[in-house]
Amino acid sequence: MTTIEELIIRKVIGPFTAEMTVCDVIEICGAADSHDEEELTRPEILLYGDLEFCFHHSCPGTMSVDFQCDEPTFPPLIAGLLLELKTTRDYAVSLLNQNHIGFQINSFHGVSDDEFCEYITDNGVILLFCEDTLAKVSVVWSH
Repeated sequence: MTTIEELIIRKVIGPFTAEMTVCDVIEICGAADSHDEEELTRPEILLYGDLEFCFHHSCPGTMSVDFQCDEPTFPPLIAGLLLELKTTRDYAVSLLNQNHIGFQINSFHGVSDDEFCEYITDNGVILLFCEDTLAKVSVVWSH
């Protein structure tokens, strides 16, 4: 089972790794809810509810998991796995510090005046917090 520790430190989320292809994702998750083909300046995007994969020239670029809605939707085979990733800002920062992973912080206010804080790690993981709860996590595999 994937933990937030594995995601932050090793950039691994269950069966998803930097070596995967579009076909691998489809084999694991089934047909995408939305599949935008790659164009000259736009990556290929597969969307499964609140789970998104971007590929650049057939190479994995990013995978993002969005927790912002009350009940996020994910492919059934991995839904439980992804929901386990939700964590607090304090815990995530302690993991980064314990593992000597540097990060930059960007803070901003959303449309609803919620305070957002984005942690961009040196190893290519982006953690977006709304108030103190993880709202979105992205793994940048092409980093």
